[in-house]
Amino acid sequence: MQRGNRAAALLFHFCPGLNVTEHLYVVSSEWGGTQGGINVFNKSLVEALARVVGAGVQVCAVIASVETIPTSQSGAFRFIDYDGTGEGLATTIVRDIEATRSGADRIVIIGHDVHSGPHALIACEALRDRALKSEAALFCHMDYSAYQKFKSQPIRQINEKIKLQRDIVKRGDHVFAVGPLLQEAFGALRDVTEKQSPIYSIIPGAPEALTKRIAENPAKATHFFFAGRIDPDNDPIKNGRLALRAIFEAYEKNARSTNPRWHQRGQFIAYGLGEDVTDAWFCEELKGFSYGNHFTPLPRRFADQEEIFDELLNSHVSIMPSIHEGFGLAGWEAVCAGVPLICSKHTGLAEFLDAYFNENHLAPRESVLFVEMGDEIDIDTLSSAIDEMVRKYDRRRSHARKLAEDITKQFTWDACAQSVASRLGLSQAGPSDWQSRQQDSDAALARDGTSDNIAAEVERALREANAANSLNEWSLTCTALNYISDIGKTPTYAERQNAFGQLQTIADGIQRGYEAESLRQPLIRFSGRFDVGWRFMAAASGVARSFQAFVTVIPKEMLRDIHADSFLNREFLHYSMKFADEFDNVSEEVAREFFAQALASAPESPPLQIRFARLEAAFPELASVASLDPSQNSHYNAERNRCEAIRASRFDLNDLATNHQLGPTALALATLSPAFRTRGIDQIFIAGNEHGHVAPRPAWRGDKLLRSALLAAILHPNMLIAFIEAMALDEEEAIRWAAIDLAFSLTVRSRLFDASRAGTLEESSFQLKQRLGAIVDSAVQGDGCHPWMQREFLDRFHREHSAPSLPKEMRFTASDFPFSRALFGPAVGEAGNHPFDSLHPEVHLSAQKLLETMRRVLLVLPPISMKTGAPDVSTTSTPPLGLGMVGSHLLADGHDVHLADCHRTPALVHEVIEAASQFQWIGFNTVLPTMRSTLYMASSIKRTFSPPAIVVGGPAVNAGAFQSAAQNDDEASSWDFEINAQAETNFAYLVRSAARGDAALPAGIKPNEHSPLVLNAGHRSKGASAAIEPREWPETVLLDRRLFSTPKSLS
Repeated sequence: MQRGNRAAALLFHFCPGLNVTEHLYVVSSEWGGTQGGINVFNKSLVEALARVVGAGVQVCAVIASVETIPTSQSGAFRFIDYDGTGEGLATTIVRDIEATRSGADRIVIIGHDVHSGPHALIACEALRDRALKSEAALFCHMDYSAYQKFKSQPIRQINEKIKLQRDIVKRGDHVFAVGPLLQEAFGALRDVTEKQSPIYSIIPGAPEALTKRIAENPAKATHFFFAGRIDPDNDPIKNGRLALRAIFEAYEKNARSTNPRWHQRGQFIAYGLGEDVTDAWFCEELKGFSYGNHFTPLPRRFADQEEIFDELLNSHVSIMPSIHEGFGLAGWEAVCAGVPLICSKHTGLAEFLDAYFNENHLAPRESVLFVEMGDEIDIDTLSSAIDEMVRKYDRRRSHARKLAEDITKQFTWDACAQSVASRLGLSQAGPSDWQSRQQDSDAALARDGTSDNIAAEVERALREANAANSLNEWSLTCTALNYISDIGKTPTYAERQNAFGQLQTIADGIQRGYEAESLRQPLIRFSGRFDVGWRFMAAASGVARSFQAFVTVIPKEMLRDIHADSFLNREFLHYSMKFADEFDNVSEEVAREFFAQALASAPESPPLQIRFARLEAAFPELASVASLDPSQNSHYNAERNRCEAIRASRFDLNDLATNHQLGPTALALATLSPAFRTRGIDQIFIAGNEHGHVAPRPAWRGDKLLRSALLAAILHPNMLIAFIEAMALDEEEAIRWAAIDLAFSLTVRSRLFDASRAGTLEESSFQLKQRLGAIVDSAVQGDGCHPWMQREFLDRFHREHSAPSLPKEMRFTASDFPFSRALFGPAVGEAGNHPFDSLHPEVHLSAQKLLETMRRVLLVLPPISMKTGAPDVSTTSTPPLGLGMVGSHLLADGHDVHLADCHRTPALVHEVIEAASQFQWIGFNTVLPTMRSTLYMASSIKRTFSPPAIVVGGPAVNAGAFQSAAQNDDEASSWDFEINAQAETNFAYLVRSAARGDAALPAGIKPNEHSPLVLNAGHRSKGASAAIEPREWPETVLLDRRLFSTPKSLS
């Protein structure tokens, strides 16, 4: 496209509000599929273009002179005819524009190959002579130089077609190639010209009639299918008669096979018989053979798509044995229909599928057999492929149906038309356009599979948005945004456009919510707005029709908060990559401005530098609009080198032995781009696929859990820990999440502890738990303590102890997580300095759930003197080992236990009293000299708001002296329970059972009859029973010396 035309296209694309009229004329020899490939393609393309372009674009199907002009059932486009010449096409277009009385600011004419392509070029020149702005877009469906030599035509006629095709490719303002093979074939022709645009590869959409799965034909008699021109001129290329002969040979070779499919009379239905071609000519090569005993040939003329598709869906095997196909619509339709396919390697479809399978290792691939058709008389190759296909038919059919599900969701005609419209710079339909066409439809809410509850929730969210309450009702808004994200995965353009309209409504509600606030609150991580921001970006990337629409739909105030949050800013970059193919074209200017703003903080943000390096490696288009200076961004430079190392070597598991940092990078790249999945952990997926096992799919977009778990299963224990440590320090939350998952994994810990016992690892089980705990802490602490990591830690710790499946020595305790345990609540001395003073609502819910079973316990060794300014005891004094053992048992049971040694540090007394309400249980170990300080502290704690239960024990209690030491009613009621025997198990019993009600208490526990807590619960001192004998020996619990750490504020 010339620079002026490109600027105009940008204007039309980015300024849909301008009163611009564009006319799009799509030219073909006929309408429908009775003449095969190109016209089938053309019909679907026109119908899809009419759905996706904006109201300012008038779509017209132009067909060569016919007796009856068709009509558009939807009314979204018009039909006109022309005389089959370029000059006549120009005259027809001028008359049409005059008749519509709307004028034409821009005219785009689409032609197909050498058939209508030259007419489009001639018409454009004629229209420009009339001062009408016009452009020609050419679609290449075949490469005449590749197979015209096989046709029985004069060499001069062949060369003329080759020359004509090359000429139109050079001269077109826009050129589209159907499939990667043709893009590669014609690429050099555009490279040597001065044209601005390259050749764009497009993939046809899946025919909608084939996307509806139906029950397969249960017959054991095999039905073979073929579609392609069958006449003396074209059959040497399409190989229809060769397929007939190969089917016969396959039946002959399997005459003694035990497979019942070879012993029931099958059929071979072949569409494409020429007008002057007889059935006898088609079956000529089988003359004299008794093929009727094996199968029945059914050659037919081309028919409408409905009939052909019905036969295809009823078939068992489709065959496309062409010497050459630019793409191969017949084979493509078989793939979309879920019918096993035998496909010539010399086709664009084969090249596309080969790339698709390489990029999608989990995709089932056994339903397609590729055959070498270098010789047009090679029957043995094809018959062997037929034999192989039938041998494992049931499995291949299963793979075919699964492949069809994946393909038809990803490749739709609306998506194809969107790509074409975007490349042409045509304005695309907005929500108002769709609503005006479908006033009686609310496609998104009425689509199949949507529950009434979800539909009602979305409707509520839209009402709240209209009332500017989207931020206040953040949970409801997130539900609607998740739904809109799901709509983005559907193939129907209308549904996505309707969903985009809903997204705009929510965006308006969010913006007005910001503006209504007297003091603007930032999108901080402990608020629901954090979720709204992240889910809004995901939804926008799913339903926005262009990068421009994606960027502009984000509310301005929210956009400011997104850039201010490190995680959201990085995620914004990620979601923008969906539109990477626009960066060097219609969205270049917008992309440059976008990335300049998003990367402004990169020098001060190592995570942003790393994310950019990964995106740059996975999406080469990014380099055309954004860059970072390696000298100013060292983390970017290091990560870029790791990405290049992985690209060069394709990453092998052995690489982790020398460079553990490669692991997280490889995991990140594997989910960003299929190009990085060829080795490493993906070998496991490939091996499983080869044996017919379909691996589980990731649960969400960035899910690394499965890949990480499989990788952990095959790494040596020494490598494994270092690998998980590297994951825990990664910039990507999904990788840090996977690190937490591995650290808590029962399998991983069992392997590590077994290796420790065997001497493979030098660390003890205790040291291994500490190291794994540090991994979790790193993952939680990274990048400003992401709420997801906080929630995952709380949920995993809860599962660890609510239903324990490991022995106590292997279970984590709160002490294993010096940083993350702060999520349970503040420690003594942390008042006003707690790292988690505010929690995200979902994290708060997880913490509450955990505290239903976990208790916070504070064990106290009181001071001898309560005098202010009393000196600390020497640090060489013996720590409170008795309390330490009590605390160790409680820790092993999954409780959050802290110890305050006020004997060693008397200044802690007031810190303990102040922090007491943060705990459910407090235990004092008292001796005779500390009875007064114990009573003082206990009575002071009981006077606080929401006081905990207090347990006393130690020599003074055992001797019976403590009970008589109380000097007033406050002191007499200041404790709740006494423990005078088996302190470890009895304290654990109290905490575990909460000792409520009239239940018998084990021997050694005495309730205080003056305690309001005990009296209200109905405990009586004479209710104690004999000691409860355990049924088995209790597990050994070792002293956890970490309990003796001094509180942070006094260290």
